Amino acid sequence: MYGETIKTIRLNKGLPLKSVYIDVCSKTNAIKFENGERILAVDKFNQVLSDLMITMDEFQWIRNGYKPQKDDYYSYRISKAWNANNLVEFEENVQHAEDDAIGIERIQLASYRLLRSYNNQLEPNKEELESVVNYFSNLSSWTLSDIRFFANNCYVLPYSLMIILLQEVLKAQNRYTFYRNSK
Repeated sequence: MYGETIKTIRLNKGLPLKSVYIDVCSKTNAIKFENGERILAVDKFNQVLSDLMITMDEFQWIRNGYKPQKDDYYSYRISKAWNANNLVEFEENVQHAEDDAIGIERIQLASYRLLRSYNNQLEPNKEELESVVNYFSNLSSWTLSDIRFFANNCYVLPYSLMIILLQEVLKAQNRYTFYRNSK
């Protein structure tokens, strides 16, 4: 339930219910939403965020107590350690991420393990390579995050697949030409 966080943001901005929920829902439903008794449809929730002049990312940041979510934190720490060639910290953060992994994080962790194998000049784990290959092979619509993820995994993908996926990346990149922060 996100209503309580929305209420806190609204009150901190000094905004009345009417200014945030106009054309979204009735005053009664707005109060029930903010008290955690109701939920809003995604389109209506996005309208509330727009009326509050915040993005979903900022909302999640606020809701999480102005701290990154665990998966974002570990991803940041892993990337920072790898780019600084601090392999000890890289290994430690991969281990922390592995302990908490669920869903898509498992594919990202497979990617990190493949990176570790590549760095140590070891053969990649076939199951991990297969999970990363399957992820890219089954994508029907690419996002900017997928493009970045692809860029970080090019070194382990079979060359023939990489060429096909690169064509998809270029198509997706064209859709984001004028999207903010896409460069």
